[in-house]
Amino acid sequence: IKYIQKQHFWWNTLFIKPKDKISNYLPLQHKKYIPAFMNQHIATALITGANGFVGSHLSDELLRRGYRVRCLVRKTSNLQWLKGKQVELFDTGLNNPDALQQALNGADYVYHIAGTVKAPNEAGYIKGNVQLTRNVLEAVSRYGQGVKNVVVTSSLAASGPALPNQPVTEV
Repeated sequence: IKYIQKQHFWWNTLFIKPKDKISNYLPLQHKKYIPAFMNQHIATALITGANGFVGSHLSDELLRRGYRVRCLVRKTSNLQWLKGKQVELFDTGLNNPDALQQALNGADYVYHIAGTVKAPNEAGYIKGNVQLTRNVLEAVSRYGQGVKNVVVTSSLAASGPALPNQPVTEV
């Protein structure tokens, strides 16, 4: 850490690990010069499906509230709604719980918004909505030691595929 003294204030450039406070990196005699707001933990949220309609609006709101936002996307995802946003992208997808380890490291909250809205059959819906949700929850249980809350959302697709001219009901 490099310090530059300027009129009784200490300025520095730090690379801070998630969950660390700036004061953890300063000598005791200089901690009094740090404004209180700089010593607060910045919450980190991981969003699956952040490139979709709901997920992109959630990322906007979390950024507005001062969160550090991580977005889990597929390599083939259309990122048009994430362009220009201060987010971290992880292109691991959800098929392998172990691949989520890096994205979960230091995360405080997980928002599982991703899901399959189109599939050729019921098996496609089950894989895209049930199995991938299990993968996220399994990854959080293995690697998300600091995760305080997991929010799992659903969509109209949860009721399964509709046959032509036959609306799907909840029963």
